[in-house]
Amino acid sequence: MGDIDERMSIIDCLNPFDEVPVPYVEPFVDEIRRLRKERDAHCASLDQQEQEIDRQRAVIAETRADKDEAYRQRNHLVAALARLFPSGVRRTDIPGWSDDWHGCVYIDLPTGQISYHYHDSQGYLFADLPPYEDEYDGHDKDVVHARLEALAAATAAGDGGEDVA
Repeated sequence: MGDIDERMSIIDCLNPFDEVPVPYVEPFVDEIRRLRKERDAHCASLDQQEQEIDRQRAVIAETRADKDEAYRQRNHLVAALARLFPSGVRRTDIPGWSDDWHGCVYIDLPTGQISYHYHDSQGYLFADLPPYEDEYDGHDKDVVHARLEALAAATAAGDGGEDVA
């Protein structure tokens, strides 16, 4: 739209019935143009922000899918390990965790107890295991890793391994 056409369009909007003389409306034209430019700049910025939000949502979805796949793979290994040693399942109640992550498989290694939480969607991997009756011994992931390393070392050395605190 040309400058004169735009000016006349603004004047027509401000004065649709030609009741007010153009000189009285004219001072508002530049202000309306400025406001329209400001609006257009905000709209363009909003469009860019919405595109960035969409991009970030895609990144989050991809990251979530990667995380879910990592848990799926880990849980297949845990399920295999659970069939090699005494084990069982129990629901846990961990504050701040969603209910669908309260499934837990406990495995009694010769080097000590370990446990892994799993999502309900992967409960089928552990469905045939009995309920776990023993108490949780308070281990954390560092202790679990130490017990697994001790088991690996004992297996490599040909003995059964000892309990690792």
